Amino acid sequence: MILDAEAEIAIRQHLVLVALGRRPADLAIEVGRLLSVYSRSWMAEQEIIVAGRRIAYVGPVGSYRGTVRERVRHPGLSAVPGLGEVHKHIESTHITPEFEAELVLPRGNTWTCEASHEFANVNGSRNIEFWQKARRAGSPLKVFIQPGSAVPPSAWEESGGSYGHDEQQRFVSQHLDVTSLDEVMDWPAVWNPDNPGYARMWGLIGATLAGRAVVEGHGSGLTDAHDISAFAAAGLSSDHEVWALEEAWDRLERGIFTELRPFSYDAIIPGLLARGLPDWQDVAFTTDDRSASETLELGASDHNVRHAIQYGLKPEIAIQCATINPARHMRIEQWVGSVAPGRYADLVLLDDVETFRIAGVYADGRRVGEGTRYVGPEVRIGWPDWASRTVKVGRELSAKDFAIKAEPGRATMQAAVLRPFHWNEDFLVEELPVADGEVQRDTARMITKWALVDRYRGDGAVAAMFWTGWSVASSPSSGRSPTTRS
Repeated sequence: MILDAEAEIAIRQHLVLVALGRRPADLAIEVGRLLSVYSRSWMAEQEIIVAGRRIAYVGPVGSYRGTVRERVRHPGLSAVPGLGEVHKHIESTHITPEFEAELVLPRGNTWTCEASHEFANVNGSRNIEFWQKARRAGSPLKVFIQPGSAVPPSAWEESGGSYGHDEQQRFVSQHLDVTSLDEVMDWPAVWNPDNPGYARMWGLIGATLAGRAVVEGHGSGLTDAHDISAFAAAGLSSDHEVWALEEAWDRLERGIFTELRPFSYDAIIPGLLARGLPDWQDVAFTTDDRSASETLELGASDHNVRHAIQYGLKPEIAIQCATINPARHMRIEQWVGSVAPGRYADLVLLDDVETFRIAGVYADGRRVGEGTRYVGPEVRIGWPDWASRTVKVGRELSAKDFAIKAEPGRATMQAAVLRPFHWNEDFLVEELPVADGEVQRDTARMITKWALVDRYRGDGAVAAMFWTGWSVASSPSSGRSPTTRS
């Protein structure tokens, strides 16, 4: 189930003989029409010939000259490739990969590029094993792994993992399902030679480029042409921290693959259409962070595609932005991103293209979704302690641990306030109220309290301060929560 170079050759040798009709195929799937994401055209009455988990042949119904063990027919439905996530933190769903599969597969997601720095910071040495475990156990969801650059997040932090040149070199060279270096967020460690994280970060970038893998970026707050140019010059190939039309346009013009999140579609997609963007191949849709409950309500990548269509994008282009575009960017298009020979037999059946209404989903050549109901294999994993018992605080915590004491007799205090992804070594300073001898948050000004609790050493260390840009009333599922590194 896990991509392996030696097994890959044997699989493709078999596919060649099945495609030529010299060996029998396992399955033929007939559809009313099939979208070619290469030509952006619909092909009427097509059959997809499947051998094992892969596609061997695609052509008009009845054209395959070999024998087929089983044939299924969907004459009234339109087929498109299985949808993919170019950048997602599965950890944000708070469910493990085998249950993520059951959540997103009926909604069209058959593959995900897992931006792995959450679990990697918990147990870095077992990170690859963690993300491969569900697939090895039979899950139809393909998880392509992006080891995190933020392990640890900065040179001033410690965690349960530490990645540098040697670790990334090993990941890229030994695992075909490792696609990239996950979002490089520590921008000062990229541009500033005096930053203590500079050598580690460039070691990670160097190992990734040497392995011909992809370096993913995170350009939050970078709007100046010099900063964006430096970002691209560093080899950071993409950015999903794009909030406005000009930010998207500036990145596209400088060769940065632009990954759009749904909450910015209203600001960006109509503008790109108005400017006549002639080629959308450097644009993809990404979920980034979405809770399981919000996915149940809205959908997965199907929501992203549907939402883009609502903002005026042609369905065929919107589908490309969730299939072939991200697959090409991640250099995994030989396995996913299209319904074509050699790829996994992943397809989404639509009974209405304009609204992207899903009737069914195939993954690995078998039916896994009917409507929004999962009908694929149930994978259950008894997760070992290294994955399930990782929090070591060492003592009971109470409200007193999170109190910030004020000077005696003060009614207000000046407090340093941190902003999201603020790279400079300065802070906002705000006047905050004091009650019962403790400095209080001010939700009216969106200033709230946050704390770091050491979960690794077991000494119960807690550090509390103030944060702005997010109130307690904000929805953490909006993708804008400071509690998630997006």
